Amino acid sequence: MKVRVWAFLLAALFSNAVFATAQAPEKLIYQGKEYSLQTHPLAKYFEKHPEKKPDTGGMWNTALSRGYVATFEIKNKELFLKDIHADKYSKEKNQWEWKSVLAEVLDGKPEMKIDWFSGVLRIPEGKRIAYVHQGYLSTYEKYLFIEIKEGNFVREVRMPHEKYTKFIDKYMDTLEYHEGMCGCDKPDSTSKKTFAELWDEFNAKDAAPPPPKQLKKKTSAPASSKK
Repeated sequence: MKVRVWAFLLAALFSNAVFATAQAPEKLIYQGKEYSLQTHPLAKYFEKHPEKKPDTGGMWNTALSRGYVATFEIKNKELFLKDIHADKYSKEKNQWEWKSVLAEVLDGKPEMKIDWFSGVLRIPEGKRIAYVHQGYLSTYEKYLFIEIKEGNFVREVRMPHEKYTKFIDKYMDTLEYHEGMCGCDKPDSTSKKTFAELWDEFNAKDAAPPPPKQLKKKTSAPASSKK
C-alpha cells in the first residue's frame, strides 16, 4: 500500500510551515509541549557522518527531501535528539513503513545531546497569515525563537507577526539562517552575523528615542501703520 504515511505528512504540510516544495517540519518538545520546528540541527551531523543518516533505500519524496523527521527535546536547559523517523522498506511485510530509526542512528543509545549546534530554533505559532509554497516562507501570527549555544539553552525570544516580518528580512541574509533553517542554496554573499547580534541591534534601533522635532518659530504679523 503505497499511500502510506505520506498522506499524513502532506496533510501536515498545509497546517505547518515547511520547505522548498513545502516539507514536513521537525518536532521539538519544550516546556512539556510539542511544537513544529523550522530548523534542522542534524544537518551538520549528517554532513560529518553520512553513514549515520537514515537509509531510505532510494525512496524520496519532495515533501520530505531530507528523508527523516527528528524529534528534539530541551530538558535541563540542554538540547537532545529523542527520536527520528524515516520511511523504511519491510521485506517481511513487502511494504514501506514509517518507523523509528533512532537505534541505528545512535547505535542503540536512547538519546544524544546536540552539542555541535549553535544558532536558533524557529517555531511558528498561531494561525497562518500567508502561505508561500517555498521553504519556510509562509508566515504565522507569532513566532518563538530559542537561542542555543553548543547544545545549551541561552534564551527565548517571542515575536508578533509584524515584528517578525521586519526582522526576518535581515536574518535571511545570514549564513546562520541558510545553514540552520532555509534548506536552500546559499547566496553568493551572506552576513556572518548571528541571530543574537541582529536581534540586539534590531531592538536597540526600536528603543532609540526619535529625534526631537524642530519647532517652527512663530512670525508676528507686521504692525499696521496709523495714518
